Amino acid sequence: MMFELPSLIVFMLVVVAAGVFFIQAAPQHKQWVTRVLGFLILAQSGAAFSGFYLDSQLMPPRFALAILPSLIIIVGLFTFKKGKEFLDALDLRFLLMIHFLRIPVEWCLYDLYQQAMIPEIMTFEGRNFDILIGISAILIYLITYTFKRYNRALLIVWNVIGMIFLLNIVVHAILSVQSPIQQFGFDQPNRAVLEYPFVLLPAVVVPLVMLSHLASLRKLILNAG
Repeated sequence: MMFELPSLIVFMLVVVAAGVFFIQAAPQHKQWVTRVLGFLILAQSGAAFSGFYLDSQLMPPRFALAILPSLIIIVGLFTFKKGKEFLDALDLRFLLMIHFLRIPVEWCLYDLYQQAMIPEIMTFEGRNFDILIGISAILIYLITYTFKRYNRALLIVWNVIGMIFLLNIVVHAILSVQSPIQQFGFDQPNRAVLEYPFVLLPAVVVPLVMLSHLASLRKLILNAG
């Protein structure tokens, strides 16, 4: 499938920006983070190029392999001592900046809907309210870092709400993919994420957004005292 050029360009810029923001959030581990992100991007891009994810009738769905590696990494970070040390060294400012990218991602999703590559339910005209988190992230950044009005309770609540909104679209996206577990979008399934470059949305961008929320909550809660 040939995607339209504007959405391709915007999405690739989102992938690059997400990677740069997260690398900047981990100044003590830049090389390690760069290598892991590079490996994930190359591996998932290669799988998508080969058409690996397009077979939609297998059980469990092959699409799960676009998500599973990043989830394993996230679980590992929160499980092992070295991982926890990594999380505790992350810069909250750059973790917050990653959420700015939810605005262009929503534009891409709407454009993909117009191209009949995802269902309406995955856009802001359907059940996806993620753009509100992207907009509010800018406001939270201004309050916290520009106007120097740090409010730990506000940041915790905002991250919790952001995580809920993220899980909402993730569930709808997974259940909209053409597969034995599909529940939504039967007239216009979620096909974009099975192909390059949009496979990098569930494989790289969404995990980085999720990890940013979880790592921020860990730092905010543990630093309560």
